[in-house]
Parts: sequence; C-alpha cells; structure tokens
Amino acid sequence: MSTETNKAIVRTFNDAFDRGDWTTMKSCVSPDVAAYATGAPGKLDFDAFVGMGKQFLDAFSQSRHVIADQIAEGDIVATRGKWSAIHSGSFNGIAPTGRPVSIDIAIFDHIRNGKIVAHHGALPARPLLAHRGAEPAHRFELVGRCGPQIVAHGHIERAAAVIGAELQRTRAFGFARPGHA
Repeated sequence: MSTETNKAIVRTFNDAFDRGDWTTMKSCVSPDVAAYATGAPGKLDFDAFVGMGKQFLDAFSQSRHVIADQIAEGDIVATRGKWSAIHSGSFNGIAPTGRPVSIDIAIFDHIRNGKIVAHHGALPARPLLAHRGAEPAHRFELVGRCGPQIVAHGHIERAAAVIGAELQRTRAFGFARPGHA
C-alpha cells in the first residue's frame, strides 16, 4: 500500500473514533490489532480499546482530532496534532465542567495489508485535569511506546523530533522492517 493510503486509513480510524463509529473503526484494524494508549494497563485488543474509547467519549463530547503533521514511511504512520472536546461527563471521578479541553497528541500506527495491526496513542493526561485547575498545565510528561521509550517534558514538538529520528531508523513500535537494522 502507498504511504498516502496508509495515512488515509489512520485518518479514517481517528475520525471514526471522534464519531463513536466503532464499526468503521473495526473495518480499519486487523482482527488481532494491538492497541496501546497512555493510561491503559498495557496491550489492548480491539474490544478493550473500544471500551476505553466509550468511557472517554461519555466524558468528553464533540471529540475532534486535528492533524498538524502526518508522516508515513513504509508501513508506519506517525500523526501529531491536537485533540479537543467538551468535558460534559464524569471523568475518573471528576465532575463535568462543561469547559473545552485541548491537548497535544502523538499517534503511531503500523499498517499491514491495509489494516492497522498496532496502534499507539500518546497523550498527556495532566492537561485534562489542568483545564479545571486540578493540576498546573505548565508541566506534564508524555510517554510514547514506540521502540525505545520516548519521554518529553513540556512540549510535544520535542517528542515529535525524537519520533522523526526513530522513524528514520525504521524501528518505530519496536518493529524493524525486513532488511533494516
């Protein structure tokens, strides 16, 4: 598949998440997809990922992924952008505030035969709390799970630079493509 096709698959997946369209999301992934997300207990299968997504969308309405950059190399797609929503339901015991939330995100997807086989979503959780004054917004930690652990303090751009270098070495997600070190 072309890199443009792979990027379109990822955009369709993220758009479907925003709409809570689990059927379209399922059409984008392989039956044995492995999903990883900040705050999740580890590897999630599709049903567990959807369960987490439903809880998230119950707490945050008007979900929207806005892509700032999307880079594809071979079967890996890296997406950097913002996710925004309205805090309209209870979230981890925090009562709804009705306030808008906007956070930086980094998503890495491994595509094989036109399907997502691995999905890694990295987002800073503390800004979700900071929008209501629960924690200061000026400092957060973003932990990515692709190849070596990526840790950035303060800005997604630093993580994106590390991600770009990682993609250059074709070792995103701990997968080395055949014939590459």
